[in-house]
Amino acid sequence: MAKKEIAALNTTITANTAALGGMKADDPNKSITENAVTSDKAERKKRQDKLNKIIAYDGASSGFFSDIAGLEANINSGLSLLLRCFWF
Repeated sequence: MAKKEIAALNTTITANTAALGGMKADDPNKSITENAVTSDKAERKKRQDKLNKIIAYDGASSGFFSDIAGLEANINSGLSLLLRCFWF
């Protein structure tokens, strides 16, 4: 979804930048279009930064739970030792 939104913003930025190239300095729409380009670039950066964070998290998250089996074995071993101590 984010990639499509970024692509849509890129298309809008390109179109508005091209439109700016054809506008005369005194065109009343020039400042509006310039503001739109500036705003779209800021929004694109925000979305790209967010996407980069999601991609980084995705790459790191696979290892978050990789040691669960080892922890479970240690807990079960500790429980087993505790139960033996209480029953003898």
